[in-house]
Amino acid sequence: MIEIILHDICDTFPYLKYGLAAAVCTALALTVLNHSRIMDKEKRSNYVSLLGKSMFLAFYGAVLLQVTLLSREPGSRTAADLIPFSTWGTTAQSRAHEIENMIMFLPVGVFLPMLHRGLREFRTAVLVLTGLSAGIELIQFVTQRGYLQTDDVIMNVLGGVAGYTFWRLIFKWRKYHMKNTTLLIMAAGIG
Repeated sequence: MIEIILHDICDTFPYLKYGLAAAVCTALALTVLNHSRIMDKEKRSNYVSLLGKSMFLAFYGAVLLQVTLLSREPGSRTAADLIPFSTWGTTAQSRAHEIENMIMFLPVGVFLPMLHRGLREFRTAVLVLTGLSAGIELIQFVTQRGYLQTDDVIMNVLGGVAGYTFWRLIFKWRKYHMKNTTLLIMAAGIG
């Protein structure tokens, strides 16, 4: 099954050029629109953070759009399956597709709380993950470029939650170590 997943991931490599193009266009647009921020040394670090997040969002969004919609012929998929866990079949291929759906949303779970403070609450992140995944499924169904499957939403959200959990652990670890480092520096200065 791992071989199938790796093969399917490698099949998406041709779409990376679209992500790269979207990231470069985003960087150029932000650079033109934020010229004054770039020149102001105090605002430059905020701009660099905005630029990095925006470039990643454009890259990932373009690749996700290509994988989930644009790489498929319109009208090629017309079915809907709303029964949870019905696509987890008996073949390695069917299980690989479910795991790939989780992998596909891992970056979303990591990136959402970094994008906006309001998305750092678990419930909010899960609602946004569910909305994004359900939105993709609905667009696939309406355009007939993908099957409408409850399992896809469930697995996407689980992958996003795994990514969110990873972000949360890193965030807490950084916060803990930054606090302890500050206390250590302060103690060294007092002593």
